[in-house]
Amino acid sequence: MPRNFCLPAISIAKEEATKLGTVIGIDLGTTYSCVGVYKNGHVKIIANDQGNRITPSWTHYAFTDTERLIGEAAKNQAAVNPERTIFDAKRLIGRKFEDEEVQKDMKLVPYKIVNKDGKPYIQVKIRDGETKVFSPEEISAMILGKMKETAEAFLGKTIKDAVVTVPVCLPAISIAKEEATKLGTVIGIDLGTTYSCVGVYKNGHVKIIANDQGNRITPSWVAFTDTERLIGEAAKNQAAVNPERIIFDVKRLIGRKFEDEEVQKDMKLVPYKIVNKDGKPYIQVKIRDGETKVFSPEEISAMILGKMKETAEAFLGKTIKDAVVTVPVHPSLPFRTYGNILPQVTTLI
Repeated sequence: MPRNFCLPAISIAKEEATKLGTVIGIDLGTTYSCVGVYKNGHVKIIANDQGNRITPSWTHYAFTDTERLIGEAAKNQAAVNPERTIFDAKRLIGRKFEDEEVQKDMKLVPYKIVNKDGKPYIQVKIRDGETKVFSPEEISAMILGKMKETAEAFLGKTIKDAVVTVPVCLPAISIAKEEATKLGTVIGIDLGTTYSCVGVYKNGHVKIIANDQGNRITPSWVAFTDTERLIGEAAKNQAAVNPERIIFDVKRLIGRKFEDEEVQKDMKLVPYKIVNKDGKPYIQVKIRDGETKVFSPEEISAMILGKMKETAEAFLGKTIKDAVVTVPVHPSLPFRTYGNILPQVTTLI
């Protein structure tokens, strides 16, 4: 049976706080980041200056050196000033400029990725006629700084200590490598809110497996048409024409009650229908003309995990029985909740 693993920043921050005092936990995500603190016996995910508990991992440079925007403010500039808006920078960390993934990303992002000492750097115009080059680590540090500011504004004091988690596919592979010595071939699946990926430790190397579209990350989206169920890019491509039958960000609902504030807020933001079933949030979707069905968030997550398993099996040419599943989240509910619920997800595959 697949095993799951979750190491949120706050869990570690809680332990460190007993030695250091107040310690914040920051989850540096490729798409979104968040910050929290263990306070008065409870985990508190801190809302940013826009009132949201997750912040887009986006940076934007305006016309002067001092006008640097991060988060929602940066993302809002994407349509009017795309070449000066930086996102997904974390994907470049640790890579070489010549890497296949970097070369592919260069064709997809509006900002300029340049070669500096064999590594990918980001070149951006910070004022008329003047450009500056930043490393991916520098961009990530700006986002971390924003999260630290958010925490300090909430706590009313300067923060000196933080635990930072970086949710990527490699933690899953690291555990899968260890398990493979006992069980044979074990894949590692990273079940992300926005994207998921799957990999394997093979011939002494970590291999992140490309999906049927040639991409190494797969959108965590599920769509239903009158004739089939779509997952990943195929599902996301249906968003414009079939929005009420497209399901995404479902992992945010796992472990919550229907009446939770976050669930009620999400209901106003997503195009699909969230309904109350036994006090828990379920997704109601039309699967064919005139017929609707209700799915739990765990069932939708299991569909995504199943897709990642299929991707691995197609690459390896054999059936996979064992998987390590990591879940890079920063929940605003007790961490034990995920430990209790995720086995339900993995057994549905």
